[in-house]
Amino acid sequence: MTAASERSVDVLIVGGGPTGLAMGMELRSRGVDFVIVESGDGTVTHPKVSGIGPRSMELFRRWGVAEKIRQSGWPGDHSLDCAWVTKIGGHELHRVRGFTMDTRPDYDHTPEPDAICPQHWLAPLLYAELGIAPAGPILTRTRLCLLYTSDAADDMQCVDLGGRRIIKK
Repeated sequence: MTAASERSVDVLIVGGGPTGLAMGMELRSRGVDFVIVESGDGTVTHPKVSGIGPRSMELFRRWGVAEKIRQSGWPGDHSLDCAWVTKIGGHELHRVRGFTMDTRPDYDHTPEPDAICPQHWLAPLLYAELGIAPAGPILTRTRLCLLYTSDAADDMQCVDLGGRRIIKK
């Protein structure tokens, strides 16, 4: 490993999912030097989250991306009904009628209501906001390989398929 391929950071975040990206947004807002290592390429093929609660949206507002999230989610007239069916396209057993994002009542308990933005739309937005290396702190196709912990320091080594390496000392 050459000195040019090494980098020291204050915080190493392992995983570029919703929690890792949110941690990156918070650290950036506080001026902390960090890197996110993500073993995948950042693509979300099957979303694991859709609704973003009011408290999370308050954080996204503080980080300056709440409106972008609202614009990236379902259209305002998209139904938020919940239906039970025998199979996709099959017989509907029961439906709980909901509102749309445009017609639901205002929240009295928060200035920032929830949003519907599935992870396969949210992740690219946050990746673009933070930036992928070399322009940004997200290293895709990178894994944490070694972790040494002692009383003196924590040393970590991450390696990707392209040979980039970072060390936290």
